Amino acid sequence: MSVEQISATLQTAMTEVLESMCFILPGEPVDMAAFAGEPWMEHTLTFHGPEEGRFGIRAPRPVAVRIASDFLGEDPVDLSEQQVGEVMNELANMVCGNVLGHCYHDHAFALTSPTMMNPVTQEQGAQFDWEEGVLVAWVKTY
Repeated sequence: MSVEQISATLQTAMTEVLESMCFILPGEPVDMAAFAGEPWMEHTLTFHGPEEGRFGIRAPRPVAVRIASDFLGEDPVDLSEQQVGEVMNELANMVCGNVLGHCYHDHAFALTSPTMMNPVTQEQGAQFDWEEGVLVAWVKTY
């Protein structure tokens, strides 16, 4: 399956995962200028199966904190960096698994443990917008 075909499912996968796990609904595109100067967090993993490749998600740090807050049901100010990172890792796992499940219904994949990337890549894929932020997901096959 081509990267384009896989990438086409990214929006659906992000929507399904964010709605079900974080209670975040898609909304109007955000003004990216609102995140100028903010550090971004990116978490990636590799997958192996009928296709092999790399998957990643990234968000401005304040958005990652909000996602973690919604996922854990905790106040954002009470979250540690480790908790935010762990939620972003889990989100990468869930979205990647959702994408692969949509694209390869009856095939098994092995996913590596997600890791935080530094520096952040500029890979493009799909963008999930809501009133409080943006999440970008991308996939590359080898």
